[in-house]
Amino acid sequence: MADVTISSILERCVDVVSGHGDAEIQLALKPSDCRFALVHGQEAGHGVEIRGIVGRSPDGTLSRLGPVVTIDAEPDVLEPDTLLELALAVTHSGAVGALVLSDSGPVGVVARDALIQAIPLELLTANRERQGTPDIPSLRYQCTQCDPPTIRLLRAVQPDDQPPRCVGNFFHGPMERAAP
Repeated sequence: MADVTISSILERCVDVVSGHGDAEIQLALKPSDCRFALVHGQEAGHGVEIRGIVGRSPDGTLSRLGPVVTIDAEPDVLEPDTLLELALAVTHSGAVGALVLSDSGPVGVVARDALIQAIPLELLTANRERQGTPDIPSLRYQCTQCDPPTIRLLRAVQPDDQPPRCVGNFFHGPMERAAP
């Protein structure tokens, strides 16, 4: 199985303020040649509430504002089990892709179709038992205060085993652990 890296399937996105209509989102996407718009609260920028991701199809139509599924940018390599779990989270939530976050903020979006294409066929027929130590709980978190719920897939345990804060709205506080 060849390793899949986030940087190889990452796409840029543009920042759009919530309340802008479809016409403004189309105008923001067109010159940048991006497929995705990251919709923020009152103003775009780091530390501002993220409302969702909107995708543009090849025919130019926009998807509805979808839920936010996030993954950390580091490490760059996506292990096969993480890739499959991320693809399932994005598909089951109805998101158009996963938002990739670094310490400085959003880096880009990994499209749902790119995730699905990157899944090795051996994984789809493999035994679906959880690998690793069964005593370690899932690193999948969700904010149930967001509508639709925001999902965050951590790739490493947080310091002091603290849950991450909601990326959709900082004031929602810590996210809750979710079953894989």
